Amino acid sequence: MKTSGRPRSTRDRPAKAPLSEEAIVDAAVAILKAEGLEAVSMRRVAAALDTGAGSLYVYVAGRDGLLEAMFDRIIAAVKPGTALVEVIGQMEGMRPPSTRMMLPVM
Repeated sequence: MKTSGRPRSTRDRPAKAPLSEEAIVDAAVAILKAEGLEAVSMRRVAAALDTGAGSLYVYVAGRDGLLEAMFDRIIAAVKPGTALVEVIGQMEGMRPPSTRMMLPVM
């Protein structure tokens, strides 16, 4: 039996999914929804993706770049004609209950 000459991988676990800006923003938005904005950090997002924080900087320019990408994603999901009150209500729903503020009824 012939072998290719390349060493066989000795990994004990499957390879990680490749990183991308989309995967990073997905993880950050999931953290935002579950734990609130204060919980979104480069280290926290990296932990959710099973990688080091330094790996994220290839795809996003620090926390500010990550927040901008998250904002763009969230705003892109808003349908045209949606009332601002509805958008704010949806964004309020992303915060943990202990930090939600009551919006005045207009």
